[in-house]
Amino acid sequence: MKKTVLAATIAFWCFMIGAVVAGNLLSPDGKTTQSAPPIRVAQAPAMKQYSLKEVAAHAAVNDCWMAIGGKVYDFSAYISQHPAAPAVMTRHCGKEATRAFETKDRDRPHSDYARSLLGKYLIGTMRE
Repeated sequence: MKKTVLAATIAFWCFMIGAVVAGNLLSPDGKTTQSAPPIRVAQAPAMKQYSLKEVAAHAAVNDCWMAIGGKVYDFSAYISQHPAAPAVMTRHCGKEATRAFETKDRDRPHSDYARSLLGKYLIGTMRE
């Protein structure tokens, strides 16, 4: 009996999933209805673009932007959380800092964790 119930349940859900994937939904009377309209996903707004001159205007410990890999990051709120002394970061505020980030100024790469934090501070891209 358990096997029959299990088989019937699996068959039912396979049918339902197949109907949804195919876009055919059944009404209570068993007739095929129109599939639901497609879900519209809003596109993310375009990132603001900055020049290196605009990045350079943010070169202070409490207003620290850096350009890394063609993207612009505002690290103002992060400097106090950085594991090293603030000077390690502040000397790169307002500058193109890709090499500094990639090598930690000592030919050692940042950790995957450090890389995962970048998105939190992303504010735009560099203007060509």
